[in-house]
Amino acid sequence: MTQYNIVVENPESTVVSEYQPLFRREANYQSEAELERAFIEQLKTQAYEYLPITTEQELIANLRRQLEILNDYQFSNTEWEQFFKRKIANQNNGIEEKTTIIQEDHIQLLIRDNGTVKNIYLIDKANIHNNRLQVINQFAVTGRHCDERQNAQGIAGQARNDAEGQARNDTFYLQAKVNSIILKTFALFFWSFIPV
Repeated sequence: MTQYNIVVENPESTVVSEYQPLFRREANYQSEAELERAFIEQLKTQAYEYLPITTEQELIANLRRQLEILNDYQFSNTEWEQFFKRKIANQNNGIEEKTTIIQEDHIQLLIRDNGTVKNIYLIDKANIHNNRLQVINQFAVTGRHCDERQNAQGIAGQARNDAEGQARNDTFYLQAKVNSIILKTFALFFWSFIPV
């Protein structure tokens, strides 16, 4: 349905704009894949670049490329490993600490191979148009994050024992998936690696 909005009106003329909604409200149940696809399409219309990343290694490689572009600097492999493990994916930092780094301490120090120090911007707050918006599909990470997922699945399994619990479980599962997509989008937006 086309809708016209009055932009300017005076006694001699009227200027209107045509508005065509891009999205419609779904009338049926939406599968997780359909929800994710619609969410990604919506973000793409808002200048997000879609990346076909399917592994943690690809995500880390993309992060490295984006930081190199933002800082106009090429990391050596040694510098990148040290910077990534100590500053971005430090196992001693939880999600709160990593969020604080992005929000309050977005300029990190890199110790170069020659011993000199260089400022590395995780995000450009002075000129936000230097930052890039990216979105990916969710993907499963094997290894160190599996325990959290297994615990969540165990809790979900217990909820399946009664009908009331099933409804709560479905809601929890969907919310967890949406949160996962949003968190990964947040992580890419700020070019940080936040294990989910």
